[in-house]
Amino acid sequence: MPDSNIKLFSFQKFYPIEIVKAKKQYVWDSSGKKYVDFNTGNGIGFLGHGNPFVLRKIKEALSTIYILPPSFKSPIKEEALESLARIAPKNLDSLALLNTGSEAVELALKLLYKYKGKDKKVVYFTNSFHGRTLGALSITSSNPAYNKDFPLLNNTLILPYNDVYALDNASFENVAGVIIEVIQGEGGEIPAKEEFLKTLYEKCQAYDAPIIIDEIQTGFGRTGKLWAFMHYNVKPDILLAGKSIGGGVPVSVVFAREEISSKLEAHEHGSTFGFNPIAAAGVAGAIEAYFKLDVESKVHRKSEYLINKIQEAIRDVSHASVRGKGLMIGISQHAQINFIFSCLIKKGVIISRAARNTVRLLPSFLITKKDIEVFTKGIKECWEEANGERVTEENSVRISSNTLNVWYGAKSS
Repeated sequence: MPDSNIKLFSFQKFYPIEIVKAKKQYVWDSSGKKYVDFNTGNGIGFLGHGNPFVLRKIKEALSTIYILPPSFKSPIKEEALESLARIAPKNLDSLALLNTGSEAVELALKLLYKYKGKDKKVVYFTNSFHGRTLGALSITSSNPAYNKDFPLLNNTLILPYNDVYALDNASFENVAGVIIEVIQGEGGEIPAKEEFLKTLYEKCQAYDAPIIIDEIQTGFGRTGKLWAFMHYNVKPDILLAGKSIGGGVPVSVVFAREEISSKLEAHEHGSTFGFNPIAAAGVAGAIEAYFKLDVESKVHRKSEYLINKIQEAIRDVSHASVRGKGLMIGISQHAQINFIFSCLIKKGVIISRAARNTVRLLPSFLITKKDIEVFTKGIKECWEEANGERVTEENSVRISSNTLNVWYGAKSS
């Protein structure tokens, strides 16, 4: 950061490299070094940096109108709505566009309380992550540091993730609804078990407790299906989307049954930037790209190759395992994650982490076999180096409690 009397809030520190250019599945630093991006801005860049369909729509919006309150219609908004109708679950017949995942979660919580009553409880699960606003933090449990110093909603109920016995024995008499990730992202790329989701779905139906499926990270093709819940025999009452659905533009979507969304009155929610023309353009371009580029079939092929190559790489690594679906993959291992991170950066690969010891991969669907081999060769060498030398702060990247917030050795001023 340049020298100045003003400093950024310390939400994060910075990577040890300065990125100056990005294209498709690659980024370049200020020295000209090229990296394969297996991070893609926390999963935002699933369609690739500078996707031409997204860029074309945004340029059109910039040349016509890009400042417009949510209460006005415009051609690009109508196009975005038509595009969203193509991907909306069949049982969800209303939607709202906001700016971030946390905002989508906040609106979803309001919908539950309006539909069932504010004295009811919202069920969430261990290891979950739903955002950093106060409502979202109230149903987040992946890291106690995120919410230990803040006042939270007290009408919530936490249950163990993937624990059918605990779910069977939990009382839903006073439950407003449930929020769940069908693959826990920050929690360690942990997929829900089929029996667990089936039991949860049936219980929610029996008690008329709407189920919110948080697909802010899993959705829009990343797992090999349009929505990750499609891997299971369940349907959401409310579906949350974000990250990649805007092609890189900040946007989130709340899909809901109209029976639920109609309970919320006009004055009870709003957003200055929600559904602005640039966001609408990003959504329209991203959905066009999704279908025209045959994203799902490419995810299937590339995921299979990536997982096979990872399994080869970890064959001789003790206590290592791979999990996830599609191009949302976690590699659990006992090597020092900080060292692995910095080692891979030196080898031209950018990753992220989840939980305490999981290498998290959220690459673009554009990755090639060569990109995958660069990663798997690099991580195998990094594991060998981690086991062959004493890892110190001087040769490691320090990583804060935030999954992606990293910096070299000494503290930043």
